[in-house]
Amino acid sequence: MRAYIVRHVILQPAQADVVALWCLATHAMEHFQHAPRLAITSAEKGSGKTTLLDVLGDLAPRRLNSGSITGAAYARVVEATSPTLIVDEADTFLAEDDVLRGVLNQGHRRGECLIRCVGDNHEARAFNVFAPVAIAALGALPDTLLSRSFVIRMQRAMAHERPARLDEKARADARRLRAMAARWVEDSVDVLSAASPDLPEWMTNREADNWRVLLAIADCAGGAWPERALRAAASMKATAPEDQSAGVKLLADIRAAFHERGVDRITSAELVAWLVAKEDRPWAEWKSGKPMTAVQLAKFLSRYEIRPRLAKFSGASARGYDLEDFVDAFNRYLPEAEGNGVTDPHFEALPKVLPDFPRESGAGNGVTDEDPLEAYYNSRIAEEVEHVG
Repeated sequence: MRAYIVRHVILQPAQADVVALWCLATHAMEHFQHAPRLAITSAEKGSGKTTLLDVLGDLAPRRLNSGSITGAAYARVVEATSPTLIVDEADTFLAEDDVLRGVLNQGHRRGECLIRCVGDNHEARAFNVFAPVAIAALGALPDTLLSRSFVIRMQRAMAHERPARLDEKARADARRLRAMAARWVEDSVDVLSAASPDLPEWMTNREADNWRVLLAIADCAGGAWPERALRAAASMKATAPEDQSAGVKLLADIRAAFHERGVDRITSAELVAWLVAKEDRPWAEWKSGKPMTAVQLAKFLSRYEIRPRLAKFSGASARGYDLEDFVDAFNRYLPEAEGNGVTDPHFEALPKVLPDFPRESGAGNGVTDEDPLEAYYNSRIAEEVEHVG
């Protein structure tokens, strides 16, 4: 299968190993809890994405090609036929279809479903969405989909790189390989069902979910494949560009804004202007090609429980952000921030254990019936108000 793939498509050795293992895995999906997506991207047209999809479709079981599909149609066709879904030109429609992005993400894990009301009585019905998917796009795919995928970044072939034409004779070879793959899975049921490959320590979360499938296939295949699969995993991780979510990028840029300006407080307008000025980031074309606004920034940061506050800036009141509000998010989502002094000198963290407060009330002892915990926080709020001005 690997030899067939590289005869028709220009791939790096590690990519070719991954694609071959993924093709064989599509025949054995019933034995796994996860269906890794194969995300095929390129910077320019004419890089072989569609040809690779054709090759995959010829080798995988029950191929279903689509140049456009909705989330509801995806759920119904997966429920009815359990296909290997081959999706091309996803960049032309995926970004606008929230439901499709959702079911593509859900279908990565067995047991997930899409619930829809059907029939004249509008009866709720759950549609299975678990299925292997190969999806090609010009440019980037959504971060949530990439995290569930083996990413194959393709480049346009050079003059001396001449892949073989995908003609009918080649496709006859593919049909034989597909039949052999189906038989191999049938003969390997016991081993695949009990597969529990050892994963390197650096494989975590969804990355581990994805590689567990391919490493199980490699272990079952035997020979040099277990070692080749591990080498491919290490190679693809080492050469992969940094795939940060938009949120992590935003937090990193905000941290840089505080650092460059040497301040612990910044207005919303100033922060947005600083972000939009970064030419290598998406903030200048955040939505429909238009720059990010202060409202959009506030909405995005609210997911981290960070919200703008009204404060004094150069003697005038304006909405903005304090560095102290970001410290927790920086330490959680930018681990390199831990211990590097990203703190607000005006901020004193609340104690882990509150002091014991006297509960008895009595004249002259300065103790009231006010709840001691509430009194403590009220005093801290008063300090913050005084600090803000």
